[in-house]
Order: sequence, then structure tokens, then C-alpha cells
Amino acid sequence: MKKAMQQSIAISGGSRGIGRAVAEKFAAHGFTIAVAARGSEELVQLQAYWRLHFPQSRLLVWAADLSTEAGVATFADGIGEALGSPGLLLHNVGSFAVGGIDEAGDPLAALLALNVLAADRLTRRLLPGMRQAGSGHIMTIGSVAVLDMPVGVENYTISKYALQAWHHTLERQLAGTPIRTTLLQPGATYTSSWEGEEVDPAHLLSPRQVAEAVWQAWQAGGSLRELVLRPTL
Repeated sequence: MKKAMQQSIAISGGSRGIGRAVAEKFAAHGFTIAVAARGSEELVQLQAYWRLHFPQSRLLVWAADLSTEAGVATFADGIGEALGSPGLLLHNVGSFAVGGIDEAGDPLAALLALNVLAADRLTRRLLPGMRQAGSGHIMTIGSVAVLDMPVGVENYTISKYALQAWHHTLERQLAGTPIRTTLLQPGATYTSSWEGEEVDPAHLLSPRQVAEAVWQAWQAGGSLRELVLRPTL
């Protein structure tokens, strides 16, 4: 096991939206960035962008479907080989969907696989290295949906409730250890999930605002347990 790299961050779903904004924020400070995304072409474009705009930051990428155990294993094994143990693990990957529990098909299962199980599986694989290194910070991107209970996105809200419960359980389990945890619950954020919708971006959070909150939580050294972020109405 390689020694933990404190100036490194592993981001699930780091090629666009909040994940990419966080990656760019930390890259500007010279961090090594590890990201996973489904599309290999998207990652190639990201690497080209990085070489041009963030030559001071090392970018590591893996094409992996984190809704599957095999995809998580690909990402986790790559991180372990390249970094040993990241200084920060950010659980950001997720999916948004409209619909309630009476929707046809099995929509909740798909949301749980990406919104909850990806975080659980990735943590289970990387936590032993963090324990061995005696350091690390795990942040989880939740949602204010668990507080506001918006109508029409019940399956999504259920998945975020489950993620919040998972995070708080992890927090209690790691209490008294050097590994820190922070839950961020942003409100509506202007990402690709809003494509095709008529919405004023001024009434939403921007990915950069969420990224700034992640940076501040990292800088706080684990003293920020939970942050709720809401846009100005």
C-alpha cells in the first residue's frame, strides 16, 4: 500500500457538473485529481483540457460505470495503485429522475444503485487504506430534497434519504478516528439534469458555488460536519 497522498482527491462522477467544478477548484491548488465517468471519449477531452488549463495538476481518469460493482472495483483498484489512499474521497456521482413509487418499471432500484450503493462500495474498498494511513476525509453530496420533500421526485428523494442515512452511519462508525466526514446538502444546482427545462439559472446554485463549499469544508479540517446550501430566491 502506497502512502496516502494528502494533496489528492478522488471524485466519483468528476467529469461534469459539480464533480468537475470541484476537480477544477482543487486542481488550481495543485492537487492530484482522480475521477471516474462512464464515457471514455468524455474523459479524453477532459485530459486535453487539463493539460492546457491545469498543468500544475495531475489528472487520473477511469472509464467505469459506478452503478455496478465491477465499475466501482475498476475505479477503486486504480486509485489504490496510483495513490494508495486519497486525502479526500468525494461521493458525488448520482442520478436524478422524476417520478414516484407508482412509476412503471423499477426506477428506484436504478437510483439506489448509483446514488447509494456506489458510495457504499467505493468506501468499503478505500476505507481500509485510509485506516492504514491514519488520515483521510470522506465527503458526501446529498440533497435538500430530504428536507423539502418536493412533489414529483419521490424516488429520487428516497434514494437521497438512504444516502444521508448511510453517511450518518459512516460518520458514527468513524467517530474517534483520524478519518473525517462531511455531508453537503445542496439545493437545486444548474447541471445537466436541467437540460430541456425552462429555468432561470440565477435561481439555482452553480456547480462552482458547491465546489467552493467543498473546498471550505476541506480547509476547515473536518470541523464542518454538515452543510446545507440553498440559492438566493
